[in-house]
Amino acid sequence: MEATGLGINCASFIYASGCAIIGESLYSEFKNERNMPKNKKTHILIISILILVGLAIDASAKVYGGSFDNSAPTIKVGSITPDKNGQTMIIEGVISAQCQGDGCWLALKDDTGEVMVDLKPYDFRIPQGSTGKKARIYGRIKIGARGALVEAISIQVLE
Repeated sequence: MEATGLGINCASFIYASGCAIIGESLYSEFKNERNMPKNKKTHILIISILILVGLAIDASAKVYGGSFDNSAPTIKVGSITPDKNGQTMIIEGVISAQCQGDGCWLALKDDTGEVMVDLKPYDFRIPQGSTGKKARIYGRIKIGARGALVEAISIQVLE
């Protein structure tokens, strides 16, 4: 399940809404372009470029699964220790492998190690061909007899 549709999440919606309000007021100024001072035209051009760049940057990340909590602590794979069992955290890295069947798991690797990520508990999948892409995993740390595992709540795959 893709939570963002076309790569637009809540933050970009708020950003775009703010831009629309600014754009509307700029449009009313732009209608009277002949009467507008040259520096005001430059400001409109700069703001327009910033709006486009902001939307393009946000559209490059797709979120799969549930809500992504950016306020959760971010840790490295090598920092996953038994005292973090049951905690929800963000882990960043590169998808080094993924299930070739129905996409129910993946392996995430960073410069400190590699961890298995289980997608089944929250019943979502990521597209095949995601291996090699950067990703941010928001999930619950599980420490068991076979070592560490992350139960993914949501995943941001960066294009």
